[in-house]
Amino acid sequence: MVRSVTDDVVQLAAQFALRPTRLLQAGPGRATVQVQDQDGSLFVLKTATAPGALAGDVDANQTLRAVGVPVPEILDHRVGPPSVLLLRWIEGDPVGSTSPVRTQREVGHLLRAVHTLPGAPPFSGQPTVGAWIAAWTAEVAAWWPSVGAGEAQVRRLLDQLDDLGPVLAAREGRLTLFDGRAEHFLVRDGGVVGLIDLHDVGPGDPAMDLAVIGLTDDRLIPEVLNGYLAEREHDPDLRSVIPFYLLLRRLAGAEWQLRNGSTSAGTRLLRLAARQAAEVP
Repeated sequence: MVRSVTDDVVQLAAQFALRPTRLLQAGPGRATVQVQDQDGSLFVLKTATAPGALAGDVDANQTLRAVGVPVPEILDHRVGPPSVLLLRWIEGDPVGSTSPVRTQREVGHLLRAVHTLPGAPPFSGQPTVGAWIAAWTAEVAAWWPSVGAGEAQVRRLLDQLDDLGPVLAAREGRLTLFDGRAEHFLVRDGGVVGLIDLHDVGPGDPAMDLAVIGLTDDRLIPEVLNGYLAEREHDPDLRSVIPFYLLLRRLAGAEWQLRNGSTSAGTRLLRLAARQAAEVP
């Protein structure tokens, strides 16, 4: 048993005749744990203190499965409290820029399938994609100086937002993963075998998913984009917003990680953001 797993989670696992083997994720009122049965088979046990807190995960799983996205099999769901979700474990490695090109492009195909589904406003409480991105950028711009950003860096970020104003005003919402980082696409034998961590699936701009896939390694984006776009399809607006979204998500991710005590991850994202921002003329 892992020491970092609480007694409550151990007791929940025992109800399924399972024992915790690894803490995968923890946050306020939530935990995700790898568990094992007596035969050695692996599963994922997600828990949340609030009743119904995992209903969105179940809905996202069913919705994405219907369009051909390989998602974990749901074995049990209890509304709670506490909310409990038991999933079959998917063995695989995160997709990366060193994965075969066909595998990176398969990620693009899967994202395109997700984005065929409608995603109506609001977008994080805002009525349009443009208003959402503007409000989020303002929050990030206000925070960035607290970790050392200079006035010129912040000004360039806001100028980029202004330059993209007409494009953002025309962006339409679709269903998105929102947190579809590379480590959530599991690969085995040259193919994508699973998409995990679906808690944040909801309405947004499809370009955001294409940016987030390269959050820590943007070399992944070109081939994912090649798989996403149909043959000979050209979408200059999509291509123009991806770099800005990537910078925004790196800064927002750094703020979240640092605020929640993950200094190493936050510092890494902050460094990547600063390097990317420096390349903007």
